[in-house]
Amino acid sequence: MKHYTRGCSTSGLHPITHYNPFQTPTHNCTITTSIDIIRRTTTTENFYESDESWTIQTYDKNKIRKQIGGDTFHVVYYEEEVPIAVSSKPIDYYNGTYGIENFYTVPFQVASKVVKGATKRSTKKQYGHPHGRIVVYPISTCFIGELYPPLKDEWNTGGSTGNIRWSSSTSSTSTSTTSTSTSTSTTSTTSTTSTTSTTSTPIESTIESSTESTSTSESTNNVDNNVGIVKRPSKIIDPISSSNLNDLPNLKQYNRTIFFGDSIMRQMIYNVFTKQYYHQNQDNSQLQKESGNRIWMGGGKNNSTANTTTTPNSMDPNNDNDDGPINVNMPLSPQTLPDYIKVMKASIQDGLLLPTTPNTTTTTSPEEENNDYKIALVIGSSAWDIIWPTEWQGPTFQNHLQAVTDLIFYIRKQYPHIYILWKLPYSNAMYNADPVDCFSRLNNNNIDIDNDNGGSSCISALRYSSQERFYSVYQKQKQLLTTPQDDNTTHNFSKDSHISVIDLYDISYFSGIHWMIPNDSIHYLPDWNRQILQLLYR
Repeated sequence: MKHYTRGCSTSGLHPITHYNPFQTPTHNCTITTSIDIIRRTTTTENFYESDESWTIQTYDKNKIRKQIGGDTFHVVYYEEEVPIAVSSKPIDYYNGTYGIENFYTVPFQVASKVVKGATKRSTKKQYGHPHGRIVVYPISTCFIGELYPPLKDEWNTGGSTGNIRWSSSTSSTSTSTTSTSTSTSTTSTTSTTSTTSTTSTPIESTIESSTESTSTSESTNNVDNNVGIVKRPSKIIDPISSSNLNDLPNLKQYNRTIFFGDSIMRQMIYNVFTKQYYHQNQDNSQLQKESGNRIWMGGGKNNSTANTTTTPNSMDPNNDNDDGPINVNMPLSPQTLPDYIKVMKASIQDGLLLPTTPNTTTTTSPEEENNDYKIALVIGSSAWDIIWPTEWQGPTFQNHLQAVTDLIFYIRKQYPHIYILWKLPYSNAMYNADPVDCFSRLNNNNIDIDNDNGGSSCISALRYSSQERFYSVYQKQKQLLTTPQDDNTTHNFSKDSHISVIDLYDISYFSGIHWMIPNDSIHYLPDWNRQILQLLYR
């Protein structure tokens, strides 16, 4: 791990808050090398399970408990290599511990079938009830994921562990520590007794490939000796059914829906591998039925619909050498905004305009005259603004948020009939990326051998692409568009009936590597995108 020691330039563009994450005036952070997962289960006097909590305790290389936060983890519960549940985003308590509130099924896996199927297999027969393993992906440590350009410009890597994972320990020398305490709580009207059981599970810091088995050794028939085996979480929530879908726009209400933006936006409606729009594929009959012909397909390189018979000539998800939706290929900032609008108008202008009635003297359709014809523009920007920002963003992304504001103002003024559906960022999955494939191309002078100018796109992406920064942009965009503002502010998007958000962050977070394109950290598989689109046309 390379420490950041380079001072800021004197250009005046960078604030004094640049810091070395390992040594600051307020803390001295050491790298996390191992963890324990502590599970506390509380039962009532009738022995009905009433509560369960999970805590991650971090340790440094000397096995000393850490007293500072700044780590990012992704936690998955497996049974026989089947991902049964993904934990909620661990809460950093900034004292070396992290809390897990709930576990969720992996979206679109038909949760009940997956869980029931795993229950029928050997784990229940072996232990009497379902058991599995906890796998932890240690993504970054010591607040490294929060660092922004240019703080890591001279690093060989972005400070992320890539596809490393830790699995619950199965070493025969490891022991499980269990303690039970009984407490009595009394209120003015009732008296109840509860029992709290605490189990600490060591997590091996053995580095494994993310494609290998989740177990570090063969399991045994004795659960007491096999401390890596843990009981299935008592409560697993389906994130699709549990989420408030009433807050998610239903695209069926619009006569025409246009998607515009980067490769992530493009892939929401278009399979870049088969060169087909999802709703045109005969295998997606339900999506065809629900969406009808309301997804606008203009705006490609030749301003025509996709050729559904084209044989794919590339398996690159970013390849846009076809007639599918345009890829804007730029971040959104005050400097790029004029070009962004220029590309938008050139590619989707026809779709933004209300239809006209042919062979009549009027330029409006009957639906338009009744204000019934509704056009929605699904638009969003985040990945480029995090990975390849044109202007300095710092920790606040203020330049980007100003450009978002200006772009929405422009659309509302130029196309007042348009309903803007701003797609908030997805979660980032750096633990799915393969750092070896990128970093091995660096020569001894830290110059990418494929690019004499230094730093290929992959190097640059991995350097600043982090779960923390994607989550930060997600929170800031959501606050900008949904939080009521004072009447004196220049904008109050939350009160505009023509502006809403598409919030799929949690669904993307729980999907994780199980739905990611291999070795990719931001693009999801076509079948995931198809099911997301079907969810939007529910």
